[in-house]
Order: sequence, then structure tokens, then C-alpha cells
Amino acid sequence: MSGYRPALALATVAAGVLAAGLPATVFGQDANPHTLIDVLEMALEEVSGGTPSYDSLGTIGDEAIEIGGLVLPVSDGTEVRIDRLVVERVEIASISEVRLPWYLDATITGLHLPAVVLEELYLADLGYDTLTADIDLDWTSDLDARSLSLNEASIHAPSLGRLSLAFSLDDVSADAADEPWDLRWARLVSLHLSYEDDGFLAKLVEAGIEEGGTVEGTLFSVAQAIGMLFAILSGEVSEPTLRQATSEIFAFTSDYPDPSGTLTIAIEPGRPVPLPMLIHQQYLDRYADALNSSVEYVKP
Repeated sequence: MSGYRPALALATVAAGVLAAGLPATVFGQDANPHTLIDVLEMALEEVSGGTPSYDSLGTIGDEAIEIGGLVLPVSDGTEVRIDRLVVERVEIASISEVRLPWYLDATITGLHLPAVVLEELYLADLGYDTLTADIDLDWTSDLDARSLSLNEASIHAPSLGRLSLAFSLDDVSADAADEPWDLRWARLVSLHLSYEDDGFLAKLVEAGIEEGGTVEGTLFSVAQAIGMLFAILSGEVSEPTLRQATSEIFAFTSDYPDPSGTLTIAIEPGRPVPLPMLIHQQYLDRYADALNSSVEYVKP
């Protein structure tokens, strides 16, 4: 990617580090000796092409901080602009220890995706010359209980849609923040992956027709891709489950002219399932029924 790092990764890093220069009273922990901008510069050293800047910095209530007009320079002269970043809470110790925080709650409003991102995601080919997204990140952990919950990770872009992921794990290693690969030994309690269309399917249909395809053929390809994702997550499910999933997926794609519902792939096992079951296909297929996987399309 010519040295370029995705804008979403940059925004996530920023959300995790911006609280490190706050007074200790904000989060009830020891203050970092560096200033806010010092910490931001250090955290983005590997990916920044210049000095980050912002228009305003302040607190909201007793805990949250708000930054307005944040600009993150990246390589090749590209800038990532964020209208508003609110950090509700973050594990400050993770900043100085250079690891993932055990908890983070942040909201990014108005992330302006550079053209290079749209090109790399092939969105420019669909007619997206500009795109502004909102991001919500919220995860918590209980080290005593060895649990980790991604309460929400969502990205919403008007004219594109909203993609959301939530999951819960137990048997989480205390070293997982330093070595995320250690999460492979955790157990999955539940997982939900949801998408709300906001014109993206219509763009795909339009592009398909321009390339000589048909509406039906394009929508079938989309449904097939979603079905493959379900199969990757679920393994070889029973025939009734597959029929139900297929019906829900086609109901979702059929609404492309006027999207109004949410398509959700869910895994809700009756008891926690070891993650190796999801990583190794032979285990996934053998114990697919234990995952209690489903696809549901719900309209308001």
C-alpha cells in the first residue's frame, strides 16, 4: 500500500492514546508525564508524515474528553481528518506499556476517508469520491473473571451502510493484551455481525449492469458472498439452518432499491466454544451444530 496505513487503524490508535496526557483526576490514574500532543506524536511515529494538530480540546463532565478538528498527517502527503473524537474511558497503563488497552470506549464522528482509502477498498470504482464515517468502539474486560467483551465496534457511512460487530470471550489469557495471538486459546460465548444497507447494494447493482450483468445475477453474487461468510463462521450447518439462512439473505438483497432492515449473522452456543473450533475447519465442520449459528433479516 505504498507505505500507507488505513485511516481506520490510525483513528483507532488515536482513540486509544489521546487520554494519556489528561490530568490524573480524569480517569483516577497516574497522569502520563508527557503532554497530550507528545503522546499522540509518539503513538503515530510509525505512520505519521507530520505533526498531528487539533482545533479544540476539552472535557465532558468528570471523565470524558473531546477533541475537535483533529488532523493526522500520514505518508505521501495524505491527511486523515476527524471532526470530533470523544474518549469516554481508556486504560492509560496500556499507553506506556505499548499494548492494547484492556478497556476502551471512544466515539469518532466525521472521519473523512482519503481518496487513497476509497481506491484501496474499490469504493472509488463504485462512484464514491468522498466518504465520511462515524465509528464507535467499546470493549471491556474482567481479568479476574478472564473475560473480554467487545460491546460494540461499528462503522457507519451514509450512502454505504452500518457494519457492526460484537462478541464475548471467556478463558482469556492475562497476556492477551501483549500477545493478541494468545486469544486463540479463549472460548467464544457469543458473536453478532450485523449490516444495515444504505445504498451500497444499489451501487453494486448499478456497477453490475454497467459491466453487462443483470440485477438478478449481481444480487445472486452478493447473496453468495454473504452465504460464504456464514459458512466460514459456521461450518457445515444442517439443511434446515442453511435453508433458513438462504431465505433471510435473499430477503435482504431483494430490498436493495429501498433498504430498511438489518441482516445479522449470530453465533450463540449453549456453552462457550473453544476458538480453535472456529480456526480449524475440521473441528468447525464436526461441531457446527454446537455453535447455534443463524442468519436473520429484521425490518423495523
